Amino acid sequence: MEKRDAKSVQKVSKNATYPRTDYRYWESRLIKPTGTINFAVQIQAHRERRKVSLELSDKRKAAKAAAKLYGLIRAQGWEAGLSSFRGEAVSKKTDCTLGDWLAEVKATGHFSESTFKTHSTKIRTIASELPTAHIPQTVKAKKNDYVNEGNLRWNEAVEKISLSAFTEKAVKEWLRKRRKNSENIDAANRTANSIIRSGKALFK
Repeated sequence: MEKRDAKSVQKVSKNATYPRTDYRYWESRLIKPTGTINFAVQIQAHRERRKVSLELSDKRKAAKAAAKLYGLIRAQGWEAGLSSFRGEAVSKKTDCTLGDWLAEVKATGHFSESTFKTHSTKIRTIASELPTAHIPQTVKAKKNDYVNEGNLRWNEAVEKISLSAFTEKAVKEWLRKRRKNSENIDAANRTANSIIRSGKALFK
């Protein structure tokens, strides 16, 4: 009888309905946009529904952040709530990574899925070839392995690169090496310019 009761309690716990201020409510509602490592969440409040990046890749921490964000939005409204939430996030995280930034850009909804994928792929290319990238050779070698998740591991490594690495000097050095390592300077310039345009589009 005791074993049955224990199982019943466990079943009830799994099916429990939690309030939206409880992180457990959000754990099953977190989403991870394609091409990113961080979780996002869709929140309905004040007759408006928005998708917001939580800037966290850990599911439990993201769920707790979602619960906190919901409480701020309910109490302060969308703009003030987001401002409070992001202000707290910035104070805890002093350096933004490429992955954090891409998640924020995607969450704005300013780009279609295909356009965002094109632009983000190109800016990852710049990041991976920057002098300060330091991506392990074993990860680089599997960049085009889409079957065994080699490309996913490469994306994750690239998205850990700090945005502060994108200095004018670093990008110019990246362009110089692109030209130097190419047999066709004109083709190298066209490719590099296309990549840079994509990066500028996302930054805008």
